[in-house]
Amino acid sequence: MFSTSVNIIRDATSTPDYQQSVSALPLPDQAVSMGWAQPKPRPASLKFSEKVKNYLMARFHLGEQIGRKADHRQVSNNMRKATDEQNN
Repeated sequence: MFSTSVNIIRDATSTPDYQQSVSALPLPDQAVSMGWAQPKPRPASLKFSEKVKNYLMARFHLGEQIGRKADHRQVSNNMRKATDEQNN
């Protein structure tokens, strides 16, 4: 039926298209400085203070004794309002 033939003639000085497109890409240092598509740096793992650990453990043990889990929203609100023996 139909046949199509294409003859591509290149001289010795031309570079392949894929090499031209790769050379147009920014260098890794340039891409990092642009900032797009870069994950935001995460802070180091957050460690709870001893006061917070003790409070949460006390709430956990209270729930174990009563047999009812504590509501996380209520625990969070109570933690904000809680004071120790010196009202700190």
